[in-house]
Amino acid sequence: MYNVLIVFLFLQGLSLNLYFNNNSYNNSLALKHINSFKGEIYNVSNNISEYFFLKKVNNQLLEENNKLHNLLNNKKAKAKTDKNQKNPKTSFVVFFILCCVFLVSY
Repeated sequence: MYNVLIVFLFLQGLSLNLYFNNNSYNNSLALKHINSFKGEIYNVSNNISEYFFLKKVNNQLLEENNKLHNLLNNKKAKAKTDKNQKNPKTSFVVFFILCCVFLVSY
């Protein structure tokens, strides 16, 4: 049933092979089109690969953002507690300066 189709495709392939191998202009045109087609296929496959790789990169960025937010929140909380607590060293320095100013004024 498909014998005629198989023979036709074989002869068609053979004739195209002879045509392109014996005619350099048509051979260069065929190679140009085939290479552009291969380039398009490569671009599509590369875009698909990059798309799936972005999921991994996004997960890494989310983890890094969470770490940075936690670090920032910890720094803010520490700054609040440090601000609320008085530093005895600073109080002593202020007291010493006030005493010096008082003594110099007399």
